[in-house]
Amino acid sequence: GVEYQRPLDTGVIAYLPGNGEHTIAYRADIDALPIFEENDIDFKSKTDNVMHACGHDGHTTALMLFVKRCKHAADCGELPQNIVFIFQPAEETGGGANRLIRAGAFNRYPIEAVFGVHVMPFENEGHVVIRDEEITASATE
Repeated sequence: GVEYQRPLDTGVIAYLPGNGEHTIAYRADIDALPIFEENDIDFKSKTDNVMHACGHDGHTTALMLFVKRCKHAADCGELPQNIVFIFQPAEETGGGANRLIRAGAFNRYPIEAVFGVHVMPFENEGHVVIRDEEITASATE
């Protein structure tokens, strides 16, 4: 029940209209990495050399749960602003954000701010870490 588009093979952009004039976005990285998983755990990757090694499965899950929560708020008429949800591929390699931009994924949405969803294993459970400008960003691509 949420409008979405797939501007890339593995990238997804979803949109929920809210009650306001502003549009904000929330972004999570979604890719597994080309790493052989040596763990012996129940939720180990079933594909050799494909591993969610740095929390991307957690990031994706957190954003999906947020989409669900925002959809409920929208259905109740309580979503204060428009929201774009960005499931971004190729965070570590391939410049996924630039690929989404070049594919025109955001042309129809006047996004005013983007918030990244990222686990922070060294922070206390239940806390949110936020600041102006970049945080946990890399300028390698």
